[in-house]
Amino acid sequence: MHPSLEPYVTQRVLILNQNVPAREAARAMHERGSGSAVIIDSSGNISGIVTDRDLSSQVLAFGDSPEADVAEFMTTDPITVPESATLDEALEAMESNGIRRVPVVQRGDSNRERCVGIVCLDDLIAHQKVGTAQLARIVIQQTRPRRRTPDSLRSVNRHEQTLNHFYGVLSRSTYIDRSRIEMLASYVLSAIIQWLPATRAAHFVAQMPELLQEDLLSLKAGPDPQINREALVAGVMSRFQLTHEESTRVLRGFIKGLEELTSASKELQRLKASLM
Repeated sequence: MHPSLEPYVTQRVLILNQNVPAREAARAMHERGSGSAVIIDSSGNISGIVTDRDLSSQVLAFGDSPEADVAEFMTTDPITVPESATLDEALEAMESNGIRRVPVVQRGDSNRERCVGIVCLDDLIAHQKVGTAQLARIVIQQTRPRRRTPDSLRSVNRHEQTLNHFYGVLSRSTYIDRSRIEMLASYVLSAIIQWLPATRAAHFVAQMPELLQEDLLSLKAGPDPQINREALVAGVMSRFQLTHEESTRVLRGFIKGLEELTSASKELQRLKASLM
């Protein structure tokens, strides 16, 4: 018998009209403590889903107007599952489509769909309902290129801008020039993945820019006992010809930059406590 999805469905889902300004959508998500909102049209039909990451990466990082309709930033035609779906069916939807949130719908008259909840990958991870291999496949699927429609080309450009923004923040926080920050990021992020246990490593990778995720997921996760503070400092010293004090400062700046860029605060607090 396949396990029911019902215990893992969050029913207090945030639902917003597609004409709501992005600023109001962000405020509503903050007030509700929600990482996403289901977007509906004037007839009440689901037209999209938007996440806090969509709004932060497009409105804050790239200067798009916060007064624009939230429909400008949402993922259109979102994948949904019926309220009768099993846990396996929801996970299959996430894996096949490279998504982390799936609205749960109830079909009424005229086959109209009404959102009655949402299931999130993070909740399933917390309940230990996702195996390491399946979690890795879901995250990898997020990085695979789609068909090059105008919308997908815009998405590719966004991914490239997100990566450039990521490197720019790390360059400022470490005082490592932009031409060398990619090498530093590759070294430190690789060490973090090998230091973290597999499930936490996959969750951490999901916070990174999508253009980096596949390479990071190809690494063997930890915990590797050889990854420690002195090993990291020594690695930075040898790669950048820095003193011990300078390397320590660079690593602290790198973690500070990651804190600014991601929501993986628990992992970064553990990292600072253990490695910094």
